[in-house]
Amino acid sequence: MQGYVYQWRNVVNGWSYLGSTVHLRKRRNLHLCLLRSNRHHSPHFQAAWNRYGEVSFVFEVLAELTCESELELRDRESEYLSRESAKLYNAAPEARSVLNIKRSDETRARIRAALVGRRPSAEIRARMSEAQRNRAASTRNLAPLFASRRGVPLTPEHRAKIAESNRRRVLSDETRARMRLAHLRARAEDPSRWPPVRGFLGLRHSPETKQKMSAAHRGKPKNPAAVLKQAASLSGRPNGALLLSPDGKVHRVLNVSAFARENGLDQRCVSALILGKRRVHKGWTTANHAA
Repeated sequence: MQGYVYQWRNVVNGWSYLGSTVHLRKRRNLHLCLLRSNRHHSPHFQAAWNRYGEVSFVFEVLAELTCESELELRDRESEYLSRESAKLYNAAPEARSVLNIKRSDETRARIRAALVGRRPSAEIRARMSEAQRNRAASTRNLAPLFASRRGVPLTPEHRAKIAESNRRRVLSDETRARMRLAHLRARAEDPSRWPPVRGFLGLRHSPETKQKMSAAHRGKPKNPAAVLKQAASLSGRPNGALLLSPDGKVHRVLNVSAFARENGLDQRCVSALILGKRRVHKGWTTANHAA
């Protein structure tokens, strides 16, 4: 591929604007069109053009190159930019990106004002989501983020915002499956970071935690699948189910929800206990199992 590195040189003060292209004549005419209409993308170059006039600038070819790709051509342009960095109208120090450009506070304020309240379209959001999903989350790029946040205390306002956001969040079955696979993959890669799997066996919640859990579940609509499981736990038992309390007394369960509420138990665990999927719950067992 034939490429060119060119410059627009100001014969008055020696300053230049550098660029590269594979279509030399087309690029030169494009610059002229933008400059003459006061629409050039480089404000410094445009200001100099307006001040000194078109007669003060000459178009010159610095190098004619044979490159394998446009990226290689941009690298060669960057070499010329680094050599002539003292007197350049170019804003970016590198040909490939606008990194390391120093913007004034006024420019930052204008950019922010233009972006506030701006919402990408559904198509753009879908592309952004796809790009993030395909992004390799390696330890190399995640480790600095984890290190920067480790040990940083969260303010009560921040914690309240996180809690409120999680309460409104509804996860789809697909998302839950992906989270489960990611969790299993993380456990397989570094088992030492995870304690042995014991579930909630032996876990004792403080009274404050119990009150928070109760308040969070109060008024919450029941899961239809959970309702069906509770109904199935007593189906075929017209006389209810018998449970043995920790003090050895036998209790007859006719309504799982009411029984769990009266005795401070979890109704899902009571249903599992009746169905035989659980051996004990807070010291309660089935009468048949105890026998």
